[in-house]
Amino acid sequence: MSDVAAVDRLLAIEEISALKARYWRCIDTKEWAELRSTVFADDLAADFTGTGGGIYSSADDVVAMLERSLAGAVSAHQGGAGEIDITGPETASGTWAFIDHIEQADYTLDGAGRYHETYRRTSDGWRIATTRISRQYTNFVRPDAESKVVDLLYAYARSIDAGDYQGVADLFTHGAILYAPDAAEAEQVIGADAVLATYQATTRLYPDGTPRSRHLTTNVSVEVDHLAGTATASSYFTVLQQTDDLPLQPIISGSYADTFAIVENQWWFKTRLIEVCQMGDLSQHLLFDLSGEGT
Repeated sequence: MSDVAAVDRLLAIEEISALKARYWRCIDTKEWAELRSTVFADDLAADFTGTGGGIYSSADDVVAMLERSLAGAVSAHQGGAGEIDITGPETASGTWAFIDHIEQADYTLDGAGRYHETYRRTSDGWRIATTRISRQYTNFVRPDAESKVVDLLYAYARSIDAGDYQGVADLFTHGAILYAPDAAEAEQVIGADAVLATYQATTRLYPDGTPRSRHLTTNVSVEVDHLAGTATASSYFTVLQQTDDLPLQPIISGSYADTFAIVENQWWFKTRLIEVCQMGDLSQHLLFDLSGEGT
């Protein structure tokens, strides 16, 4: 290799290294116009499936996706250990190690991985022609996810005791109540309208607008899949009641097995399985004789 060729190769490597540094800076500082005009080839092909994204076939599509995804985020990308191979007068390939930290309103991500890329020399300088991300490590956390799920458990109990059956129903806008583990769809109470109709038809209200009850939720255990945006919970319930004709006493107890999912950045009940374990005097609480159904 001649001295001139060696210098050209080193200059190309230096320019590509600066190109990649500019890519990370533009993302973290949200300089989308500079990212589009100085980093990507027009026909950029990007594969972000390895980091939970999609496949894109133009620089415009990639920049639009990044802006949608990160405009409201605080992010920090650090990259290095670039291995660049000059494959021709106008082409090159390279891999880069990176670590990143991204804070969104509803999650925090810490991760590490590699970019696998090719580059093309244009009249305006080197540009990224293809890019693919492979992640080796991801720690994805939704802040306060457990407490938000627990809040749903308690919102259910508070709404019933307030006689707010519409409030109970609204918790199941995207969910269903089950009374058997393998209940067929026809045996499920699905959606807010069905839940509202069920409680209005089954649970007694008194002149003060309440069922004169206290639903106690205890022994709560929650597990969250932060990446999937789902959760499960198990808990016990005990219902106390006092009316003019019934002294204060527990009238029923059992357990809940719940699942939850995020819909439009908000946690919702997906399913609630109700299992009755002990029954007392339900004559002042229900509008029917309970036989294996829940409360």
